[in-house]
Amino acid sequence: MREPSPERQRAIVLMLTEVALSSSARNGRALPDDVAWLLTRLALNAPGTAARLPRVMAGLSPEVRAAVTRLAGQTSHAARSDVPPGAPASVEWAGSPGRDGRAAGAAPAQVLSVRQAAASLRISSHAVRAAARRGSLKAVKDAGRWTFTAAAVDAYQQRRRSS
Repeated sequence: MREPSPERQRAIVLMLTEVALSSSARNGRALPDDVAWLLTRLALNAPGTAARLPRVMAGLSPEVRAAVTRLAGQTSHAARSDVPPGAPASVEWAGSPGRDGRAAGAAPAQVLSVRQAAASLRISSHAVRAAARRGSLKAVKDAGRWTFTAAAVDAYQQRRRSS
C-alpha cells in the first residue's frame, strides 16, 4: 500500500473529523478548545474538503469559516504567492481585506460541484472537468474533486457567450 499524499491525508482526517463531530453533536457535547484549534488548522490546510463538510464548517469560528470558503474558491496554492507550498494558510480576520478584496466578514462565495457547474453552464460534467484542467474555468482540485465558485462559473459563461 502506497502512502497517500499530504493533501489526501488532510482530506481523510477532515472526513473522519466530520464523522466524529456528528457523534459529538448527537451527544450534545461542546467542541473542546484543543479540538477547535486542530480543526481550524486542518480546515485552512485543506479548504476544498473542509468547505464540503457541514459539521466541520459549523465547528469553525465565523472568521475561519469565511477564510476557508474564500480559500476553497481559489485556483491553487501556486496562485497564492503569499503562502509557500505546504505552509499553513493564514487567516484574514474580520475587518481586514481578503485576497479577493472582500472583508473577511463578507458573504462567502458559493462553492459548486462539477455536477452543479455543469447544470449551470448547460454542458456535460466531462466538459466542465476539461475546462478546469485547461485553466479556462477557475477551479480547485482537493482530494481528487473539482470545486468551483459561482463567480468563476459566471465568468466562464460570459467568456463563452462573447466568443
